[in-house]
Amino acid sequence: MDDEREIVRLIDTSQEQFVFWAALSYVWGGDQILKTTVSSTTERNEQMAISEFPQTLQDAFTVCKAIGIQHLWVDCLCIVQDDEEDLARELEAMPKIYQNAWVTISASTADNVSRGFLEDRGYATDFYGGIVSLPYISTDGNSSGSIVLCGGAGAQWS
Repeated sequence: MDDEREIVRLIDTSQEQFVFWAALSYVWGGDQILKTTVSSTTERNEQMAISEFPQTLQDAFTVCKAIGIQHLWVDCLCIVQDDEEDLARELEAMPKIYQNAWVTISASTADNVSRGFLEDRGYATDFYGGIVSLPYISTDGNSSGSIVLCGGAGAQWS
């Protein structure tokens, strides 16, 4: 992602030694309008405006920018959808892609890729200040409070 111009491009990170990435877990909700195909591979390697992407992907780019991650793995973009060899290879690698991601963004509130997942849920958040506060209720229901995550400081329970 290019912070200056709000653009993204598909890159091959296989030759890079240390790459930190976020993986996106989301609901497709049907065929993807924007996906990598054999004919669009060259186009995907060039600069694309974030505004051209469905809302869920735009939201994922926003999260990555907020937490300082430059690489985002998205299946519809990182797997050549009409190349059977690439599909087979990448589908086999998906468990490791998610396992080795620095973080996985779960867009669980979006029932399709066009909806997006960043919405006000009443949590106290300050992504750019590095603070996120989430409500907490124990599994037995006997205690509650907040989980406060602070950038660089780990987790704090209250």
